[in-house]
Amino acid sequence: MKLFHGKTSWKSLEILVCSDCDLQVSDLISLSEANAASYLPVLKHLRLRRNKQIGGHLMKLFQGKTSWKSLEMLDCSECSLQAPDLISLSQANAAGYLPVLRHIDLGWNQGLGGNLHELLHTQSTWASLEILELYRLTESEGESLLHALQEGRFPKLNTVKYYTLHVSVELKGKMRKHVKLEEYD
Repeated sequence: MKLFHGKTSWKSLEILVCSDCDLQVSDLISLSEANAASYLPVLKHLRLRRNKQIGGHLMKLFQGKTSWKSLEMLDCSECSLQAPDLISLSQANAAGYLPVLRHIDLGWNQGLGGNLHELLHTQSTWASLEILELYRLTESEGESLLHALQEGRFPKLNTVKYYTLHVSVELKGKMRKHVKLEEYD
């Protein structure tokens, strides 16, 4: 992503849409470096949707060990994400790199199926997260999420969007006491 090479500062850029543009791992590194160099100080929305080559490499986005201090929305839907990508998100959150993240879209990443517990990999609290979008939610994932909600690890989470819900009626009822479950249209 040659956009960030040189001395250009994108100080007023709030939304960066890189959807369906064949991003590579090197582009995630460039984004991380641009953030670390304070080229993106007010970036609120980062849309990486439909970039399958970045699956398994999301940790590169956080390699600059710098807070994405303004990032409120991260869209990684349809990016072939894997369990290690959820661990990377969890570690970035625990390290304080995502202090105001309100919305994560992980939808349409079938490689995440059954691995939601990896998002809870660290014992940190997702203090600002309000919306979590997933492809599907299994019984074990629903139980992990419910446990995390009961522990107060998602104090502001109010909506979980999903395409397929594979949980019992009892678990769905328990979850609805904490969050709104919303099916994709």
